[in-house]
Amino acid sequence: FLNGEETAAQIEAAIAYANAPSYKIRVECDEGCGAIVTNSILYKKVTDSFEVEFKIADGWQFSNWKAYSRTTGGSLTELSSDYISFSNYNTSAADGVYKTRVKFNKYTSGIVIKPVCQELPIIVSYSPENTKTAFVSEPILINFNIPMEAASTTRDNSLFKYGNIS
Repeated sequence: FLNGEETAAQIEAAIAYANAPSYKIRVECDEGCGAIVTNSILYKKVTDSFEVEFKIADGWQFSNWKAYSRTTGGSLTELSSDYISFSNYNTSAADGVYKTRVKFNKYTSGIVIKPVCQELPIIVSYSPENTKTAFVSEPILINFNIPMEAASTTRDNSLFKYGNIS
């Protein structure tokens, strides 16, 4: 009932795993978009699987998860699934908590896992305000909390391709 070769291989694999180094993985999110629910600093070994959770703030929308490598200068470079892979993540959550299963496939320095979120536009002001009479030629100005387009967007690339919208 015991297979000597198989048992020896299992013991060798267990010893190799026990002797393998643990690496620091940071879990963080952009300021204002929410908070990491799980520990923000994890120590994991290559081949480990683990779960991370994030609670989104009001006024934001969750998209997906990404892994990065942080350089000594602090900039982030996106990592491929060769290093970190994600599975079973939810893209909608009534309670605002998004989680995913993470597989640590290959080591590189400065691994950071982040939820990708977008701030939702909110109207902060408009004009004319509270007027009962308005003229057809009077412009309507709507201001949002975030830019609707980059300042460098050309008229041809604009979302607003109407002669009466600018």
